[in-house]
Amino acid sequence: MLKELIVKDVKNTLRDLKIVVGAIILPFIIFSIMGIAISAGAGQMVQEVAEKVKTISLIVCDEDASNYSTLYVSFLEKVAGNTTYSTSCNASPEELLDQGYDLVVIIPKGFGENISNESPANVEVYTRVRGVSLTAVSLASAMVSVVRSAANMLSSYILTQAGVSPEFAFNPLRIESLVTIRGETVDLRVLESIASSMFMLIFAPLVVVSSALGMAATSMAKENEEKTMEILLTLPVPRMHIVLSKLVGTMILVALSTISFMGGFAVYMGSIMAMASAPEGSEAGTGLGAAGFIDPALMALFGAVIFISLMAVAALGILLGSIAPDSRAVGTYVGPMSMLVMIPAFILMFVDLSSLPPAGQVALLLTSPFTAAVILVKAWFEGAYTFIVASIGVSLAFVIVLLYLSSALLGSEKLLSLQYRFRRMRSGRWRRKRLGLFSKG
Repeated sequence: MLKELIVKDVKNTLRDLKIVVGAIILPFIIFSIMGIAISAGAGQMVQEVAEKVKTISLIVCDEDASNYSTLYVSFLEKVAGNTTYSTSCNASPEELLDQGYDLVVIIPKGFGENISNESPANVEVYTRVRGVSLTAVSLASAMVSVVRSAANMLSSYILTQAGVSPEFAFNPLRIESLVTIRGETVDLRVLESIASSMFMLIFAPLVVVSSALGMAATSMAKENEEKTMEILLTLPVPRMHIVLSKLVGTMILVALSTISFMGGFAVYMGSIMAMASAPEGSEAGTGLGAAGFIDPALMALFGAVIFISLMAVAALGILLGSIAPDSRAVGTYVGPMSMLVMIPAFILMFVDLSSLPPAGQVALLLTSPFTAAVILVKAWFEGAYTFIVASIGVSLAFVIVLLYLSSALLGSEKLLSLQYRFRRMRSGRWRRKRLGLFSKG
């Protein structure tokens, strides 16, 4: 008897097309696409980093011109093919990077004297990144590793000298790795921390967006489930007022969600930046340093974008909730859709906005209602402010269009027919009828 009951329940479940598609087919398709996207992004990142390191263009500004500094430069020439040597770089590191150099190495005065006194000598390394993608930061780290390789060669040489302290010989240089981004200078460790936490930076807004989508859709679907939608539609009230009332009610909760998210986001990023704070006295103490990242303008804009994004998905939820006959059916839409919007966000982990072709940038903007917060953070670092404006514009247009469609749907007979079709699909009768499984009598 137990076997028959199990078979019956399994058959009843498989007759529900939405369960088959939502719980079996879509997860396989979506996670396969996500895996392919991440794999392709990681592969492209490794290839780009490997190719760039082979063709790195490096300039050394040797302000010390001592025997040890000259020796260190010779080691740099061995590990970096295209090396330019100068004892008097009149231009600033930023200006040298503008001239086409990938890496600027500055050996300050006192370098040789410090090593002779068995005191760590300072070396400043400057490079430039376009954004905070994993590819950009990995490329910067790989280029700086060239300088560290030369430092290891110098360490091996010092170890051959008699009477040298092994503790000093293993760490003869104090390398300060600095990166210029958006016209500012920041310690490389700060960007590495941001890049390593990029997953949470991307995942957290998407969780809030998914919650707003489900909340709005459920609110509207309950009207259908509790049979109060018919009463609302018979009242002498404009259909847009019904839609707006749902939107405003949802947005009150969304506003509280935004405030909560912003507070948690500020604490999260503050903790990350505190762990990666630049060394005392370095140039990275300003601009986009540990405290500089939590820019009031960025935080205010981030909060506004989160709110607009949540309003957009709430409008979509209202439209979906109008079609769904009950709150249970809402999960058919919300679950797969929440996973789908993560695909472009995961791609953004590996690429910078400026590196995307025009078609890719347009496609990314079309996902703005779901990924606006992620786009904002990346565009802010890259200085692509027009991208921020365009993203907000697309999100607002999305809200207006969906509100109009929802009010138009409520004012027509199509709503009831769509709900009826959905119920038939859910029960599985439409499929059995098409297959001729219904017997007369």
